[in-house]
Order: sequence, then C-alpha cells, then structure tokens
Amino acid sequence: MTKEELKQKLNSTRNLNDFSKAYREHPELGGVISAAIIQAIKETTEGGSRFSRYEVQSLIPLHKQIGIDRSSKKVEQKSYLPFAVQKAYSELRSFLKTRGDFVPLTEIRKQPLFQEPNVKQWLLAEYPKGLSFEDVGNFWLYYSGEQPSYTVMEGEYGEDIQTLESVKSFPRKTFILTLDDLLEAVGKEDDPSYVTFVNDMLINGVHEESVGIPGKTFGWIIYREIDENTIFIEQAQTDLYRIFHRIRKGIEHFGLPDAMYQHIVRSLGGEKKVEEIENTFSKYVENYFEILLSAFMEEHREKDLYVSTPEMIQKSVPDDPPAHIYKKVPEKFKFTKIPAEQAPFDTEGLPVYYRHNASRRISKYSTIKKGV
Repeated sequence: MTKEELKQKLNSTRNLNDFSKAYREHPELGGVISAAIIQAIKETTEGGSRFSRYEVQSLIPLHKQIGIDRSSKKVEQKSYLPFAVQKAYSELRSFLKTRGDFVPLTEIRKQPLFQEPNVKQWLLAEYPKGLSFEDVGNFWLYYSGEQPSYTVMEGEYGEDIQTLESVKSFPRKTFILTLDDLLEAVGKEDDPSYVTFVNDMLINGVHEESVGIPGKTFGWIIYREIDENTIFIEQAQTDLYRIFHRIRKGIEHFGLPDAMYQHIVRSLGGEKKVEEIENTFSKYVENYFEILLSAFMEEHREKDLYVSTPEMIQKSVPDDPPAHIYKKVPEKFKFTKIPAEQAPFDTEGLPVYYRHNASRRISKYSTIKKGV
C-alpha cells in the first residue's frame, strides 16, 4: 500500500481498528498514520461526525507509541544546570584555586563574583564564615539538588518545514529535552488542571508529529551536521512557548476555530486557571533557549557551532517565531556575528552567529560531574 492510498483510507474510515491494523501491517508508514490520527482528532474537535469525542480518544495511545517507535536511537538521562550556575561555579572555582587556602567571607564579598546571585545565595546559606577550594565542589551539589532533570533524546528530523535551500543537503537532526516529573517539580502533581496540561497539552504539542517524540517535551534544537566537526543550529523551539500563545491568543495568533480554542480553555479549568498555569511555568518559557543551548553545547563538545541570526530565522521559518532570542542568547554565550562569506555553507547572504569550539567552556564547567 502506498502512502497516498493509506492516507486516503484512514482519512475516510469509520472503523477505529483500521488505524491499529495499518500500523501492524505498515510500521514504516508510521508518519502517515500519526498524521491521520491528528486529522481525525481535529475533525472531531471541530464537530465532525465520523467519530465521537470518546471514541477518538482511544487513538491517543497508538499515536504515542508511534512517536516512541519513530523517535530517538539515542535516549539517556542527564542532568543540566542553567548556564548562569555553570558560569558562577567556574568563576568561584578559579578564584579559590589561586588562593589555595581558606578565604574569609569578608574578603570574598569584595570580589565581583560575589555579586552573582547564585554565589551569594550559596555562600550565605552554607558558608557564612568563608570557604576553601575543597569546599567549592559543594556549590554544584547544592544547585544540582534544586534543578529539574532533563532527558536528552536525539533523532532524525524531517524536511517538511521551510529552511534555507543551501543547507538541505546536510543531515538534519533534533536534540530534545523533556522535563522529567514536571508536575512534582512545581508541586502540582495532584491538581487536575496541571495534570491535563502536562499529560495532554504537552504530549500533543503543536510540533509533536514533526519531532516524533511524545512525552513531556520541554524543547528541542533542530540542527545540521555540516561535517563531523561543524554544526549549524537552525532553530530552537519549545512546546511551552507555543502552547501558551496558542491558549492566550487562540484565534488571533493561530487561526484556531473558536470551538477548539474554547475546548482548550475549558479542559484546563477556565481562563483564571490558564493564567495560573502560565505564571507557574513562565520561568521555563523565558529561559528555554538558554537552557537548550547550554545542554546542546555540553552534549556536542569540541565542535564549531553556528547559530541562526534573527535575519535568517525571519527568512526561513514561518509563523513569526520569537526571532529576538536568536540575537540575545547567542550574544550572552559570546557567539560572534560573522559575515556570510565566512560561514562554512551558503547562507544566501545572511549573517550567522559563530562561536569557535564554544563547547570547551561548557565542558570545563561540567568537570565535577565526571569526577575530575
């Protein structure tokens, strides 16, 4: 059976068993089947009569399983700290190493690094009298216990969204971070509205089909391997950012049917509950690019990294992405903007951000995790 034949059959069938049967017989066409499931759910939400709302929900487990089967060949659990904590640890460690003995807190207060909130908080709470170089390792442990754990997944990414024509010949991949036990981390594991948000909204994020990773998706990076030592980061995205805008702006921003928009709000407990959820998760939304880039750089050490500029994003990505972050975050990470002619690929005249072997710095920050 061809892709087109299967697509036509599933988009017209009134028998739900046809979906599971199709996947048993044609697992290689999982993408087509997932797309047909999404179409069936969309039709039902918009008032279609092919399936009832109750019936169509039974397709969700199959959709998740297809996503798992199509997802990463490499899945492993890793814990990442925000870039600011990594940087603070490095600076504090370097300062104390030059001293080689116990440093009173009164002297540390005079140093610029004491103005870093993470350093100040840790010192005042744990070492009010001062500390030695041997003590600084506890800084990492102190913050590791406070931060959420992320699961790293890497896999292939399709060519179904717009990009620069000149880079389409290079292998395209995804780097995905999923939030583990997100509800427990924010203390809302028993709140039905939060359970719905995480288990329904995030699992069925607007880009799950193209990413192919089900679960509590925090965000992902879409990148190209120019060669074995060079990576071009095309995009960094998060389900959280888009879902908030999907809820908040609804019809205006995404052109959603009114019935679908109202269904989303009702399922989360109303407008006030939506606002509460948004406020609770706002810190993840605001810092998603920084968290993603920190983790990606640590995962891809010793490589030359290039990142899209706002100009490139606006040209190559539809739906008006938050292009400003492609300037703010790379500059914070000390990426340098270079002209098109210095890039290792044709940028169609657009500049790119570049940080030569940027990941070496991240690698140094993470040495304590490796027992160095």
